[in-house]
Amino acid sequence: MQNMKSIIKAVDELQKEAVFIVYEPFTVDTHGEWMSDKTIEAACESFNKSLADGVLVPNLFHSKNEEGKYESTDAFVIQKSWVTPVECVIGETPVKEGTWLTKVKFTNDVLWDYFLKGDVKGVSIG
Repeated sequence: MQNMKSIIKAVDELQKEAVFIVYEPFTVDTHGEWMSDKTIEAACESFNKSLADGVLVPNLFHSKNEEGKYESTDAFVIQKSWVTPVECVIGETPVKEGTWLTKVKFTNDVLWDYFLKGDVKGVSIG
């Protein structure tokens, strides 16, 4: 898409880690929607709690099992999910205050290669 901006902010090739934007406040997304910084903060808190409680699982491509539940994957690990308290720069990219970020460690070499080739570009709250 022509108006899409990069969602990858920093990559550590040795560790197979990347920092991604999950959602940026007051910025229209590819679905024509946006969220306030307060809504993003609440969503991030809910996400982190659900992840810690095992309610939410890492998932690839929104895939579901026969029961309609999201399938867990061990191809990556969500290491950290947070909202930036101030405007900052990650890698070479300026990041707005209130932006939801996540740090992912790839544990599957095939998925890592897809990421490096640009076939896997980011994360989704879907």
